[in-house]
Amino acid sequence: MHTYKLLFLEQALNEYKQLIPFIAREFKIHIKRRLFAATIKSEKLDVRMPCYKIKLRHPGYRLVYMVNEEERTVTIVCITYHAYFHLV
Repeated sequence: MHTYKLLFLEQALNEYKQLIPFIAREFKIHIKRRLFAATIKSEKLDVRMPCYKIKLRHPGYRLVYMVNEEERTVTIVCITYHAYFHLV
């Protein structure tokens, strides 16, 4: 079984290090899975670019990564937080 090598952009690594442990653990689980199957069609962000997302729905965090098939790498590009407010 072929796996992908994991890389981080410098800014993304800093963002990852600043996450609370619970969120970092959740992303780590998802990232490990993506190293075996990186290109998931339903998670693709744009048809023109090899970028995909991992969304943690409950906490509101999203991680974006880029896949390079030739070099067999997954590069973490950024981690963002989206606050969802429910109006009552």
